Amino acid sequence: SVSQSRYRTSSDIQKLAIATIYEELHSKGFSPTQSHAIKQVLTVHDELELETTIEYSEYARDMLEKHMVKAGEFVIKDCPILAEAMLVDNLSEKE
Repeated sequence: SVSQSRYRTSSDIQKLAIATIYEELHSKGFSPTQSHAIKQVLTVHDELELETTIEYSEYARDMLEKHMVKAGEFVIKDCPILAEAMLVDNLSEKE
């Protein structure tokens, strides 16, 4: 069904973004299990949550947007892909 293919597509984009974010963090020296600067902490539906320090917050936001768009463009070739990352002090501040 159309609905199932949408969910599968979203899942494919999310998994690809998770993998490429992991690769970038690892290549920059951020250990995914020991780094307190940036780490992936949660996935909910089509969202990825990163935890970061103030010092790395803008880098983390920009990296997240870049990898979500790149993954979306890889999976979906025929429409524009947008991703919006936001900085909040804690998850209860999310809109």
